[in-house]
Amino acid sequence: MFKTSLNVCMIVKNEADNLRQTLPSLVAGCNRVIVVDTGSTDDTKETAKALGAEVFDYEWNNDFSAARNNSIARADSDWIAWFDADELIEEQDLEKLRYRLDRTAADTVHVVVKECPYGTKEAYNSYYRDKVFRNNKGFHFTRPINEQVTAPSGSMPEAEKYDGISLYHWGRNLPEEKMKHKNSERARLFEKVSQNNPSDPVYLLLLGMRYLDLERFVEAEETFNKVIAVCNTNDGLSKYIREGAHLGKAWTAFRFQDHKKAAHEAMLAIECNADNAEGYCIAAGSLLSMGRLQEAFALLEKAVSLPKKQHPVLPSNDLCWNVMRHLFYANCLVSEKRYSEAIPHLETVKSFQPENESASQLLGLLKKEVEQCRA
Repeated sequence: MFKTSLNVCMIVKNEADNLRQTLPSLVAGCNRVIVVDTGSTDDTKETAKALGAEVFDYEWNNDFSAARNNSIARADSDWIAWFDADELIEEQDLEKLRYRLDRTAADTVHVVVKECPYGTKEAYNSYYRDKVFRNNKGFHFTRPINEQVTAPSGSMPEAEKYDGISLYHWGRNLPEEKMKHKNSERARLFEKVSQNNPSDPVYLLLLGMRYLDLERFVEAEETFNKVIAVCNTNDGLSKYIREGAHLGKAWTAFRFQDHKKAAHEAMLAIECNADNAEGYCIAAGSLLSMGRLQEAFALLEKAVSLPKKQHPVLPSNDLCWNVMRHLFYANCLVSEKRYSEAIPHLETVKSFQPENESASQLLGLLKKEVEQCRA
């Protein structure tokens, strides 16, 4: 049916429950599914074999890239896709992917990864990632954690981006105890690699984010400050990594209702990158909480005019892009009795978040108000 072959390579540990949901479409739609087990104590290996995958053992050595490289070395296909057990691609999307792989001249392909609550396809974050590349071209993984696909030259060729093909990722939304354990393990690994690479701001930023997830707020703040100190220029990706650290500090302050600090850190994030809605939403939300309506309004006018695009470093916070900026702006418009202007923004919120009761109620009231004025 397809001119080129595709192997899926994944590394797993104690992923039996996820594999029961994600493997069937892969086995049905690919030439081979290669599962490298790094030390499971449940029935992961038996489950994978029963579902049609080929299973191999690998002794875990705290290096994700080493395990990934072991998995892709077993592939014999034209193309390799590296997926995780908690990533779901539906059969129709897999067919679309293979159709396009048959026709592309690119060597690497980016697909949209959507972060979703466990077992759902309701994205709150999304981003492109190079999940597919040609075999036998020397592509391999580097970095022991936060592993990256790397070309032999060290400089990646331009990738083809595939819209309309979604990979649903559940790894950030596991049940509470599993999520806490996973974040603790990841924090431990990031601590180790950060000690060995103290000037690597990406490791520091990701460590700070794990501390936030674990509610270790003092350590998170200290780590974000280190990121800001390391990324003290606007060269390359430095300003975008610094933006991430300011956003981390802003979200922490917002959580503790320190709205003055949250607004300050969010504004520093905007100084780093004026094209990301996330900073505007935190700053505006904080200003609204302090009763500084006009300042918030000015920020939100800018925020709703921004075209959504892929961030160079951070995942796209879809909650900010699709919901918060429009909901906050609609409320500002309502405060000035600009009801008809507020309605489209509330409808946008409803299109992405149908269950949002506050938007539904306000939308209903505004439509009645506008109808009465017209009458």
